[in-house]
Amino acid sequence: MALLGIPLQAQHFYPDDPISSDPDRMSVEEPEYRSLSPAYDLLDNSLGGNGVSELQRAEGTNTLGEVPDSSWFTNRIGDRDMSIEELIEGAFDTSAPIAPLVVIGSDLRTGARRILIQDRAGDNYELVFDQKGFPSLATGASAVSSRFFYAIGYHVNPNLIVEIDYDELTIGPSAEVFLPGGKKAPLDRELLKLFRELIEVNKSGIARASARTVPDGKAIGPFRFSGTRADDPNDIFPHENRRELRGLRIFSAWLNHYLCQAPSTRDIYLTEGGSSYVRHYLADFTTTLGSGYDNYGNIAPKDKQDGNEYTFPGDWNAILKTALSFGLWERPWMNIPYPYPDLAEIGRFEGEHFDPAEWKTHYPNPAFERMLPDDSFWAAKILMRISDREIREIVKAGKYSDPRSERYLADTLITRRDKILEYYMLQVNPLDHFNVSGDRLDFRNLGEEVRAGKPDSYNYQWFAFDNSSGKRTSLGEESLTNERSLPIPDSSADYLAATIRTNSEEAPNWGRKVEVFIRNKEGNVPVAGIWREIGIRKLDSRHSRLEVELKE
Repeated sequence: MALLGIPLQAQHFYPDDPISSDPDRMSVEEPEYRSLSPAYDLLDNSLGGNGVSELQRAEGTNTLGEVPDSSWFTNRIGDRDMSIEELIEGAFDTSAPIAPLVVIGSDLRTGARRILIQDRAGDNYELVFDQKGFPSLATGASAVSSRFFYAIGYHVNPNLIVEIDYDELTIGPSAEVFLPGGKKAPLDRELLKLFRELIEVNKSGIARASARTVPDGKAIGPFRFSGTRADDPNDIFPHENRRELRGLRIFSAWLNHYLCQAPSTRDIYLTEGGSSYVRHYLADFTTTLGSGYDNYGNIAPKDKQDGNEYTFPGDWNAILKTALSFGLWERPWMNIPYPYPDLAEIGRFEGEHFDPAEWKTHYPNPAFERMLPDDSFWAAKILMRISDREIREIVKAGKYSDPRSERYLADTLITRRDKILEYYMLQVNPLDHFNVSGDRLDFRNLGEEVRAGKPDSYNYQWFAFDNSSGKRTSLGEESLTNERSLPIPDSSADYLAATIRTNSEEAPNWGRKVEVFIRNKEGNVPVAGIWREIGIRKLDSRHSRLEVELKE
C-alpha cells in the first residue's frame, strides 16, 4: 500500500472526480457547547484580524470548482430545477403549532422578540414576533429570506408565519427567561405581560409570528467565519477559505443580510443515517431585506448606513471628509430614497442605488473579505438560476398586507439580482457548462446570457495532459472561433486540456484563461476539471494594504 501510495498521490485527477458529496458527515464524539459574545465577535473581526493573514484559493471544492453536498451546503436550485411548490415548502413542510401552547422559555437579550413554546403534539417551536409599531417587518423578511437561502443550498430551520392568540398562552413549570446581560430568571405571568408590551398585538390579542421548528439534535453554539472547530474532526477547512461561506457574501448582499455574522448561525449535533455529526445552519433572518435594529437594539426599519458602510470601525475616509467639511459633505447613502414609511412593512430596502461591489456587513466578515472572483462566479451562477417568476412566488410567503409591498419587494430583488449578475460576470471569463458531445467540446457563455457583455470571438488551444506529472504537450497552434463549440483533436493521451480565452472589447477580464480538462476515454465522466485564471487581488488586512499574488 505504501508503494502504491506514491504514484497515487501525484495524480491530478482521480477516477471519482469530480466528487458530488463531501464525506464530512462521519461520526464524531459530541462537541462541547461553545458560546460566543456578539461584542467579542465584532471586536475580533474589526480589530483582531482573526489570525488570518494569507489569501488563497477556496478549499473544499471539487475539480470543477463546485461545492459538493456537505454538512455546510446542499446543492439545490443551482444544480437542478425546483418546482414552485418545493421552493415555497422545501424544508418548511411542517405543520403550524397546535393549540394549546405552553411557553417553555423566552429570550429578551436581543431586539428579536422570541419565545420557545411546546404545542399540544409535543413539538417545540421558536416564535419570533414583530416589534410593536412595525407589523410584518421582521416576520415577512424572515419568511422570504429563509426560503431563498434554502433554495440556494444552505441549511436553515423551517419557518412559518402563524397567528398566535397571545393571551391564551400558558407558562410551563420550569420555563426560564434569558435577560440582558446573560442572566436567567423564572418566567412568570408578569414577564409575559411585559413581553406583550414589546410586540405587535392587535385588539383581539392576536400576534403574528415566525414559527421556527427546533431542529432535531443538540445546539452546540454558533460557527465562526474563520478558523475551524477544534473538537469537530470533520471540520478541516478554515472557514474563511470555504467557497460556500465566501460566496455567501453575494447572497447576503442580494437579500441585505447585513448581520450575516457568527451570532446569526447555529451548529447542531445530530444523528442521521447512523452517523452523528455537526451540521451548520444559518439561523436568523429577521434583520434581512429592509428589517434591522434601531440604536436601542429593537427590531425596526434598517438604518440608512446598514449595508452601505461598516458600523464599526466605519469608513475613516468618509469620517475625515465629513469632519474637514464641518459636516457639509454627506455620505452618498444618506440621501438614498426608500419606500419607508409609505411601505412600512418593507422598511429600508431598495435596488436603484444598490452597488454589489460596495455592499457591507455590520462589521467585517473574514470569509466575505477573502472572496475571490471564482468564488463570486460560483455564487452568481446559482443566483442566475432564480427566475423572476420564482422570486415573485417566494415573496408571497411574506404574507404582506399591502399588495404594493409584495410588488415592490419582488421588483427590488429582481433589480438587485440583475446588478449582481452584471457586475460579477465581468470579473472572470464566464465560460461554463462544458460538455463533450461526440468529437466536440461545447460550452455556454454565462456573461453573454445575462447581458453583462458581448463576446467577439474565442481563442483556444489543445494540449495532451499527463495526469501524473501535470505536463502539457501542445497538440497544435492556437486557433480562433466564433462558436461556443471546439473540435476535439485526435490523440491517444488519457487526458486532454483546452485553454480558452474570450475576446471582448466590453469585458477585458473575459480574456483571462479558462482551462478545461477532459478524459479521452469512454466509460468515464468526460469533463474532469476546470481551472480559472483570476489574476491578482488586493486584500485589506485592516493593518496595511497588501497586494498578494495568489498561489495557483
